[in-house]
Amino acid sequence: MAEALGVRYMRDADDFCEAHPDVVVLCTSILSTETVLSALPLYRLRRSTLIVDVLSVKTFPKRLLLEACPDNFDILCTHPMFGPDSGKNGWGGLTFMYDEVRTNDGPGRRERVGAFLNCFKREGCDMKSMTCEEHDRFA
Repeated sequence: MAEALGVRYMRDADDFCEAHPDVVVLCTSILSTETVLSALPLYRLRRSTLIVDVLSVKTFPKRLLLEACPDNFDILCTHPMFGPDSGKNGWGGLTFMYDEVRTNDGPGRRERVGAFLNCFKREGCDMKSMTCEEHDRFA
């Protein structure tokens, strides 16, 4: 699926940021998130970049992204509430939580967030919009 979406792996953070991806998905452990984010040269990304996290806790990455990312970056906090075992036979009916923390005005920005979420919706995920604070309270 990643290849069909045009996703590619890059080893060098500077090269990655200079490739100006539309979306950056942070897939890190909770303990390494701050270190990984601080190692990214965010100033080399386009000002309209969408930053997405997939951590199982939500208020921590929300706070971190709001502090670290420039105001003109869009932020989407998500939690695919499944993993390799529970999702090995498909994602149909599995819960995908998301909080559209910040989407700035501008051409195509809201549509880009929708397109990202539609990747999971098309696979049959049960899409749940809730705030990061609600997620952590329920979890």
